Amino acid sequence: MSFEIQAHRGNDELTLRRLLATAPTSVEIDVGVAAGELVVAHDTDFADASGLRLEEALAAAGRTTVVVEAKCFPPETPSPRAFAT
Repeated sequence: MSFEIQAHRGNDELTLRRLLATAPTSVEIDVGVAAGELVVAHDTDFADASGLRLEEALAAAGRTTVVVEAKCFPPETPSPRAFAT
């Protein structure tokens, strides 16, 4: 039997680095589209948005698997293509 140890909500650089220091199997980040750009944030008011972009989060994670939770920030509901491009 094996288990996945997922570090959850690494939405800012400091939290992401702290989570990665625990050597999880994977790390989860929340990503949404706002004003046509990908933003790493959980809340729709962007209170927890740190300016961390998806590319920076992926680079910081290195070889650790990153699980991206796609968020919708009203009033915009982006298409799957918007998340993928």
